[in-house]
Amino acid sequence: MNKFTCPMEVNKSEFSQLLKLVNICFPKDSISGGMLARWPHCYQKNKLENNNIIKKENKIVAHVGCIPQELIIDNSNIHIAGISGVATDPKYRGHGLMKELLRYCITKMKKDKVLFSYLSGDRQRYNYFGWENAGREWVFNITVRSLGSQDKQMDLMIRDFRNNKTDIDIVKSIHEQEKYKIKRDNNLYRLLLNRGGNKVYLISDNKKNWSYLVIKSDDNKVFYITEYGFKFNTDKKDLIQIFSYIFETNKELEKIVLFSPYRHRMNKMFTEISASWYISTPWMLKIIDLPTLLKSFSSQIKIKTILTRSKGEVTLQIRNTDQEVSMFLDCDSIKICNIRTKNILVLTELEMVRLIFGLSAPNTVFNLNKKLSFLDNIFPLDFYIWHNDSV
Repeated sequence: MNKFTCPMEVNKSEFSQLLKLVNICFPKDSISGGMLARWPHCYQKNKLENNNIIKKENKIVAHVGCIPQELIIDNSNIHIAGISGVATDPKYRGHGLMKELLRYCITKMKKDKVLFSYLSGDRQRYNYFGWENAGREWVFNITVRSLGSQDKQMDLMIRDFRNNKTDIDIVKSIHEQEKYKIKRDNNLYRLLLNRGGNKVYLISDNKKNWSYLVIKSDDNKVFYITEYGFKFNTDKKDLIQIFSYIFETNKELEKIVLFSPYRHRMNKMFTEISASWYISTPWMLKIIDLPTLLKSFSSQIKIKTILTRSKGEVTLQIRNTDQEVSMFLDCDSIKICNIRTKNILVLTELEMVRLIFGLSAPNTVFNLNKKLSFLDNIFPLDFYIWHNDSV
């Protein structure tokens, strides 16, 4: 009886077989045209090194995608990777194939100098491999009633996105102004805006100031805004007009769910037109390289240090690993290095994620001593992956 192969990268001749497997394992995506249509940035024939498989008798029986991305934080690029399309043929589940592929991907990410990896899915399953809930975003629920009474006069032009260079350039010019985002080339803009299940609206005023919305929906009752960009002088009246138009032209629509970065200039205005809202941890994150990761966030750490006049030092260690880094803060200066301090904080891999990228200040989760109270001024660190970029 033939055994399973070791994990390997898929080749071009196996591409259609790979799509067949993931389409079987993710039937809900058939609503949006299947996995290739819904996740085109994860299944690219010119980037098959991102798709890792295990075979048996020349048949692909398991897959894990490891999709490299460049995350822009405070004008710095951070090399990250998203885990996507974790799939095992139902006939071959229970053989540890997912475990093998995830370990293979972790090894690849370390070799490729990835700083952190993210995914979504069952927390208990992925905790075992070091992924933990992380990140912060606002989730706004908008209804017809929450928009209130509306002036029926429409002074905005709203139309569907056209897949041409002009419209792609409009979206690009707006999105590139975002502080936190994934780096995109023109091809990636095209792929993401045309993802299966997406509907994109372009909005302009009489001065040709553009805004846009990217909407994903599995039915006609709930729309999810997975990306947006508004002109800088957008006001409450504009938002009411835009969302009222969406409700009026989609008669079965009951609610619009809007995802927004934790620190974004539009959030205050979104609260004024929403029925409810909450703060969520949208991803699970695994730290691959702790020292380089903190150094990559050094400008954000320095700004927080200056604003809060923080002073203190700490050495952070991930238990049972060689990952260690120290921070020295002194009101208006910081130093991140490998010089060990007297204050050593040893945490598990999952705890370190919660400390640095959790939902709230560290002392609400950990019982830190007074010498480490300054960490409440620094953590959690801010980053954002728009849902339309996610893998």
